[in-house]
Formats: sequence, C-alpha cells, structure tokens
Amino acid sequence: MSRLQRKLSPLFSATLTHPRIRGARRRLAEVGRRVLMKSGLWGVPSFRLLGEGGEPDFCTWGQDRLWLVEEIVRRRAPRGPAMSSA
Repeated sequence: MSRLQRKLSPLFSATLTHPRIRGARRRLAEVGRRVLMKSGLWGVPSFRLLGEGGEPDFCTWGQDRLWLVEEIVRRRAPRGPAMSSA
C-alpha cells in the first residue's frame, strides 16, 4: 500500500460509513431493487432488452443466459454492408 493510500484509506472508510452516505447508499440500493422486481428480474447480472416501441420485451438474469441475450441481439441487428464481423 502506498503512502497516499495509507493516508486516504481512513478518510475513504469514514466517508463510506458516515450516516448520510450510508443512508443514501441504502436508498439507492432500494430503488435498484424495486426496478428489478418490477421488471420481473432478480439477481446479477440482469438483462432487459427493449422492443421497437421502447417497451421491455425480453428480460432474464444470470450469467448462464448471456448466450441467449447475445442470440436475440444478433437476430435484431440490421443486416447489410455497414455491419462488420470484427
């Protein structure tokens, strides 16, 4: 640990545990939890794809479903000369 890290570490820890900061972090986490639940999602990572009208039309969670998200994105991608396979 560098000298600067040793100096800043207590300050950083004190900031994160300050009641105002702790309360704000809890409120932010609760907002995120409610958004997930409303979307029918639970866990991380969570994925929500939007359809043509901007409405969610595919939601899932879990790293083991990343292949499915990739497949849906591929199907929706425009085809043509502008697309590269890099």
